[in-house]
Order: sequence, then C-alpha cells, then structure tokens
Amino acid sequence: MCLAKPRHSQICGRAQYLLYSHIDSHDLGHLLSNDTGVITERGPDTVRGADISFYSYACVPKGPLPDRYLDTPPDLVIEVLSPSDRWPNVLAKVAEYLDAGSTVVVVLDDDRRLAHIYRADAAPNILGAEEDLTIPDLFGDDFRIKVARFFE
Repeated sequence: MCLAKPRHSQICGRAQYLLYSHIDSHDLGHLLSNDTGVITERGPDTVRGADISFYSYACVPKGPLPDRYLDTPPDLVIEVLSPSDRWPNVLAKVAEYLDAGSTVVVVLDDDRRLAHIYRADAAPNILGAEEDLTIPDLFGDDFRIKVARFFE
C-alpha cells in the first residue's frame, strides 16, 4: 500500500475542514476521509478509496455509520492529485465514481492550483485558484470556497 505524503494529507485535511464547517452548520450529511472505501462496481466488487467523500442524509441517514462499506455511492468525492498520479488513471477513477452514481467528483491539483469538477451530465469544468468552488445542488447557494484555500 502506498501511503500519502504529508502535502497530500495536508490538502485532504484542509478540504475536510473547509467542507465540514458548512456541512455541519447546515446539517447536510456525513463527511468522510482517509481513503474510505467506495464500491464502484459489483460482481466482482471493485472498491476505491476516496480521499474525501460526502453522503447526504437523504442517501445515508443520520447516526453512526455501519462498520462495512456503504451500499450507496457518495454524493461527492474529492480526490487530491499525488505527484505520481497519471491523468488517464485519475480520469478512470473519476468515471468509476460517476458511473457508480456519485453526483460530483472534484480533483484538486496542487501543482497547478486548480479544481477539476466532473459530473456525469456535464462537460468538465476547471476552476483556477481565484475562482469559487460552488456545489449548489448538494450544499446550497451560500456554499462558496475560493479554490486557493484548499492549497494554503
């Protein structure tokens, strides 16, 4: 198993912090980190480890989560690029999450200070450091995070 480098973990922690503040104050759902397993295919099962994942309470009710992989895909997955990541592999992972039913996949690129936003029903969107990440269908209209904040 390849363990994350400190910078990768720092960005993941920052992303979790920035999202958690909004999710908790609006009572929206569960925010998970630390390569939590996400089932992307069945028979045979394929499980991916999401850096950050969000499950709305509409998909996974409030309360303690079970000690097994969840049967529903996360609404949101955030992946942080590692220096060893190659885009064809990253895009394959993005496609798996979207095909499994995730609404949004965000790939954070520290080298370029970009956020790549993927949805199954739309063309990819790339946001620069000074642009705001918004996900109104999941987090409401008042959720805005400047992309640069993920990389501080």
